[in-house]
Amino acid sequence: NAMVGATYQPNDLWDFNLNFGTNFRLPTAIELGANGIHHGSFRHERGNENLDTEKGLALDFKASFHKNDWLISASPYLYYFSNYIFLKPSGQFSILPHGGQIYEYTQSKALLTGFEIEVRKKINENFDANVIYEYLYNRQIQDNNKFGYYLPFTPANNLFGQVNYNIKKSAGIFENFNFFVN
Repeated sequence: NAMVGATYQPNDLWDFNLNFGTNFRLPTAIELGANGIHHGSFRHERGNENLDTEKGLALDFKASFHKNDWLISASPYLYYFSNYIFLKPSGQFSILPHGGQIYEYTQSKALLTGFEIEVRKKINENFDANVIYEYLYNRQIQDNNKFGYYLPFTPANNLFGQVNYNIKKSAGIFENFNFFVN
């Protein structure tokens, strides 16, 4: 893998980051040789000994604005894989008890893209809060370079919030202690 990046800070309010790189991952033993019930997900998974090394390109960007006690950032990204490894429903049902449908490891060209937006506010000396929204979009790319199916088991959009309270100075065990709710 290789990655090259650049950071640009035109003034005290803005930061920009751009990264471009490659992805390379060998198939795992499970992806190559599984054939049975995955007891964490209760589905029958079948490996594929013919999987090739996963390869791809990555591009991500981040723009951050910070003024006074605010930080606002947006981070779009794009990943292209020439042979992305994923679990695909086979349409066949397992003969194993409680196996359900068989899912097979396979690979295909794929596009994964999305963004993350974060807003952080320092409320006072001890309190701060942040909200993060994450969106992921992906598609399998067919042999004719047209978009195919969505990739299975893609996480849903996510909204995360957290409020932090930091005890900076006090007597006893709570010095430099952080409480949070998310």
